[in-house]
Amino acid sequence: MLERLKTLSELPGVSGRENAVRRFIREESGKMGLKAEIDAMGNVTVHKEGKGRRVLLCAHMDEKGFLAAGISSDGLISCRNNDVDPRVVVSKRVQVGPQRIAGVIGAKAFHLQSKADRETVTGHENLYVDIGAKDKASAEAKVRIGDGIAFATGFGPFGDGLVKGKALEGRAGCAILLDLLQESYDCDLYAVFTSMAHIGRRGAQAAAWNVAPDLVISIEAAEAGEPADPQRQKKGIGLGSGPVLCTADSVGIPSESLLAALENSASGPIQRAVLRTGSDALTIATAFSGCFGAAVALPCRRMYTPCEIVSEEDLRALRGMLHNFFQERRFDEVKI
Repeated sequence: MLERLKTLSELPGVSGRENAVRRFIREESGKMGLKAEIDAMGNVTVHKEGKGRRVLLCAHMDEKGFLAAGISSDGLISCRNNDVDPRVVVSKRVQVGPQRIAGVIGAKAFHLQSKADRETVTGHENLYVDIGAKDKASAEAKVRIGDGIAFATGFGPFGDGLVKGKALEGRAGCAILLDLLQESYDCDLYAVFTSMAHIGRRGAQAAAWNVAPDLVISIEAAEAGEPADPQRQKKGIGLGSGPVLCTADSVGIPSESLLAALENSASGPIQRAVLRTGSDALTIATAFSGCFGAAVALPCRRMYTPCEIVSEEDLRALRGMLHNFFQERRFDEVKI
């Protein structure tokens, strides 16, 4: 699972430009002898047909990033931002477009800044991507307006039992989902890798129409923020403390019955949290006449930055909880 996660993490796949991630998922599914369908919204759906309840298990492919918005006369690229904090991007390495052109995000040099410049955060309108082009024509030969721009962070081990990389808040779920597709479960299972979660969960909306499930579970991420002061009691979500059951999010309230079934599937400690973000699960669950829906989350430190951190133990525990849920047929416990 970690080897797949390394590949998934390092692939570029900003919202609406998930082609590289989609291609990898389709290839991995094919190696398992499974057919992966791609819909008009760019979702990848793998259907493992079976009897019983129609269950949709999903994770999103996209990451926060940028689109190329303009090219200046000196070959620098301006960007359209997708909710990335400008404080974390200066001097970061990026990859631009389908050819993954190497670039770096730059700003006015410190010694050229005024006192006012230094006392304020440099906004995205004053940031640019430098790909080493000598002029506009040189840059236009490599980059098109609308190309995706993703961070170029390498994936690898970090500290005590942790891994670091970009886009882990979504791609970890994709890695878990691919791992679970190697198993056989006694239900009608749809595994959906959704697109454009970060721009309105548009892929999830399409998945609701395409599958019309009896129940849906999405794999999300939850911000893990232990206090730095060792004398303080740990508060909030912790790394290595188990997967998170999402008791509410910005879309709505999950099924209590489904949350209970998931909790009973855990082999170790779990955490509970209210997500400030939305979830694919409740986006799908509230479509049509509704269905049972709930989200589970992987604790993730430094979410939505160029370098996110997750725990290997939490990855295994979340994968194990979902496996037990299906293996033990706990989906049959879900009811009003």
